[in-house]
Amino acid sequence: NPAFTRNLGYDQKEMDGKPFLSIAHPDDANAYVDAINKLKKGESMVNHRARARCKDESYKWLDWSSTIDIKTGTMYAVARDVTEIVENEKSLKMADTFFNMSYDMLVVAKGEYFEKVNPAFTRNLGYDQKEMDGKPFLSIAHPDDANAYIDAINKLKKGESMVNHRARARCKDGSYKWLDWSSTVDIKTGIMYAVARDVTEIVENEGSLKMAGKFFNLAFDILTVAKEEHFIKINPAFTKTLGYDEKDLDKIKFTDLTHPDDKGVANEMFAKLLKGEPVVNFRDRVLCKDGTYK
Repeated sequence: NPAFTRNLGYDQKEMDGKPFLSIAHPDDANAYVDAINKLKKGESMVNHRARARCKDESYKWLDWSSTIDIKTGTMYAVARDVTEIVENEKSLKMADTFFNMSYDMLVVAKGEYFEKVNPAFTRNLGYDQKEMDGKPFLSIAHPDDANAYIDAINKLKKGESMVNHRARARCKDGSYKWLDWSSTVDIKTGIMYAVARDVTEIVENEGSLKMAGKFFNLAFDILTVAKEEHFIKINPAFTKTLGYDEKDLDKIKFTDLTHPDDKGVANEMFAKLLKGEPVVNFRDRVLCKDGTYK
């Protein structure tokens, strides 16, 4: 019929007497053969999905419904173009594969409620899909971080395409993890999509480094970090005692400050350090910025 011509490109003259399998995709030929054989055996209606070659050599997926007049052997078929549906199904299948394989936590939410979470979410926080169905987003928020979640949701509702924020989420065992969230929203449907990554270790390390930095700066003792005879970092006590500040670090070597009479002992100390051996209670004289020694 004309719809056949519109969809596949062939007109009536081109199809007169043409074998049915001439338009079948090579990989789907058996599907056509099976359908024809079932009809010949007397089945009243046969449904199958297969690709058909268009006149321009492209292929379209068709859903066929066929029947046969046993007396005359005449077959009647209705086909519908489902190419877009099949391609969408493939895309969904691919998306589901990535959704399930991702190491990052992936979340789909509607409004302020969870709709779907991936296995990585379960591995990291402990909740499975059933436990999260329809659960409010704020139900897993740390009380001190609830506003961060609310602000992010409100920004998404206003149409901001991507919102990033860091906040804690409560695990099933009652503990909390720091998560970096990246979220977007489909304005038409109101569905939110979010990716979260566990950064608990990073945050805790930052806290430890911040604490170490405070002790480094507050210590009364001289503290230094050096590499290959060059200072990398000195604390305020170093500056107060010896006079050198951070600006002087590029100009001096660790060994340049050693009193000439103490260089032999100092070299032995450095040799031990390079071997990974600890050095305790080492004493030597150090050159101050004003030229004196301490």
